[in-house]
Amino acid sequence: MFPGTSFMTTMYYAFAGAAVGALLVFGFGFMSRGGMTPVRLTLAGAAVSYMILLIFT
Repeated sequence: MFPGTSFMTTMYYAFAGAAVGALLVFGFGFMSRGGMTPVRLTLAGAAVSYMILLIFT
């Protein structure tokens, strides 16, 4: 992540990022009227993935 950071610090950042991504996906999945379905979770995951890609590139 940053030069000079330890391996454990990088692992903590990766875990925190994965948790935030999972919360976003489930949050988008819960916002729909019909509840969560596998298709909606898949589409929410694709949307979050694309959003994160746009932010960090």
